[in-house]
This record gives sequence, C-alpha cells and structure tokens, in this order.
Amino acid sequence: MNWWHQLKTNPKFIRLLNWEFWPTYMFYGPMVPLFCWMALKYRHLCFFTPANPKIFTGGTGMESKYKTLLLIPPQFRPITIFVPAGQKLELVTQEIDQRQLQYPIILKPDVGYRGLLVSLVKSPTELATLLETYQVDFIIQEFIPYPEEFGILYHRFPNQDKGRISSVTLKDFLHIHGDGISTVEMLMQQKSRTSLQLARLANEQVELLNSIPAKGKKVYLGKIGNHSRGTTFLNGNHLIDQQLADTFDQIGNQIDGFFYGRFDVKCPDLDNLRLGKNIKIIEINGILAEPAHIYDPLKSNYWKALRDIAQHWLLIGRIGSESHEMGAPYLPAKSLLLAISNHITYLRDIKAMVKK
Repeated sequence: MNWWHQLKTNPKFIRLLNWEFWPTYMFYGPMVPLFCWMALKYRHLCFFTPANPKIFTGGTGMESKYKTLLLIPPQFRPITIFVPAGQKLELVTQEIDQRQLQYPIILKPDVGYRGLLVSLVKSPTELATLLETYQVDFIIQEFIPYPEEFGILYHRFPNQDKGRISSVTLKDFLHIHGDGISTVEMLMQQKSRTSLQLARLANEQVELLNSIPAKGKKVYLGKIGNHSRGTTFLNGNHLIDQQLADTFDQIGNQIDGFFYGRFDVKCPDLDNLRLGKNIKIIEINGILAEPAHIYDPLKSNYWKALRDIAQHWLLIGRIGSESHEMGAPYLPAKSLLLAISNHITYLRDIKAMVKK
C-alpha cells in the first residue's frame, strides 16, 4: 500500500480533493459570462473601476499596497516603509531605525498576489538576503502581535453615509498539537493542510521541523494570515451586528474614494474590533477582495462559493455605476489591458526569481 500513502500525501492530489485549494480560474472562469453581461449592461469593459475611484483599477490586485495604505486614517495604520527595488541596504536600515521598528517585521511585495513573497523577517541579515534576492518594490510593516485577525468585507453606495458588512472571516493560523513523541515534521505529515506546508517550513524553519513538542502543546507554523500559507478561513458572519457596521462606517467614511473592499484587521479581541479600538488595518483589498468566508471547509462548498462571488460582483457593478454617474470615470479599456499584460510579466518574473 506504499503507492496509496504516496498518493494521498501528494500535494497535487490533496489540492484536487479539497476545493478550497483549487486554482483561481476554477472560481473566476465561471464568472466570465456574468462579467460579459455586466459589461454590456453598463456599456463599458471596465464597469468596475469607479467602485473605488482612488485605487488603481478599483483594486484588482495590480495596485500599490503602499499607496492604498496611505488612504487609511493614520491611527489605524501600521508603521509602513516603502522600499523601491534596488534600494541601498544602508538607507533601508536607516529608515527602520528612524521609525523605531523592531524585529520581527513583515516584508511583502508592494504589488502582491495571494501571499507571494510575504515573509516574517526575524533579523537584519535575513532582510538583506531577501532584498538582494528579489529585485522588486517591497513594503516593510511592523509586526502586529495581536492574537486575532479578521477579514471585514465592507461596502457602501457613493451617495450614502451608511454601508454594510457582507462578510466576516476569522483566521485560524496553521498549527499542530504535540504528542511528546513525534517531531513537528511527523505531525505535519498526518494532516493534509499541514503537509502542504512542509516544503515551505523546510526552507524557513528547519529547526522547528526537527523539534519534538510536549504533549498537548500548540505549535504555530506561521503567523501570517494567508490562505496560501495554510491559514484556515472560517465563516464569521454571525458576528455582524450594528455596532460593527457603525465602526466600519466611521472608518470607511474617512477613506476618500473607497466604496468596496476588505479590511484585513489585527486586534486583541472581538470587543476591540466592534468598538474600533486597538485595531490595525494591515491591508485593504479593493474590488477583487473576496468574501473570504467562502473558503470555510466545513460551512461552505464550491457551489456556495461561486454563488457568493457572483452576488458580490453584482454589487460591485451597482456601486461602480452609481459612482460613475457622480463623476468618477471608467478606466480606458486599453489602460486595463496594458496593466494586465504588465502584471502578468511582473508575476512571471517574480516566480522565476523564486525558482532560482
């Protein structure tokens, strides 16, 4: 039965059997007819871009994270440094010292894709290696040690002060529980979600893989809340209430030209989130922000996920249309196609760097 063990532990086989790990085209390929119908309805290929007129393309993942972060009210913003490709290390180090950042820090590409190259950097030496290896624009963020991370998908219509929260996602960071006998690597091999991250941990934390945690000890295998790094997304829509909506109305109304997107928020607990206290918005995702609760492996399925994605795109179309009627222009189709072409080249170059 050795062949069966090899098959069931093969990453490709695991992803095939678990729909939440299916590639992006499996979720957005079925949306193509809907997009075409909406383009005809609103009479423009880029019908979605006015939904967030101050974010490039409305926020399709091709925008600068740094520029988007600057839209957030300062009190909710983590300390963030922009590092252009090829920046001298001395200048980067100098700014880190000036901003009084302490390691570990978060390093992520200024234009990212599903957690690609996002790293928890633990030392200046590690930072220097990453910046030298990957010649792209980065941002450095302070690491927020708060235990809770939420994804809050919020929208409001341009002519209204009150909006709505349509999705709350809880994030369960990848972890294992020790048994006092097995190494972390052995424990990771026992579950499909953790086994998918073995190659990453082998590069990042070899010493952790070889350790033997005490019985019952919870060992985190990463504190970056990306689905691609094994974090489980859980449906938290039961947490939506008026107080939470009021809090994000107050935040949303302070962000110029922002009507639809997901706030990725770190905070001490749910009470602080509801009150808007002691929270840090580590990222805003625009119109391509998914209602990430759809990836809950127990409460959702592939067909529900497609339904929710379609419903949110219908909402984006309405918001974009109303914003356009109030004066926000559509991005020219040629500009969008050029941006997509450039973005594909950019991602190809990054993936080539990763493989080296």
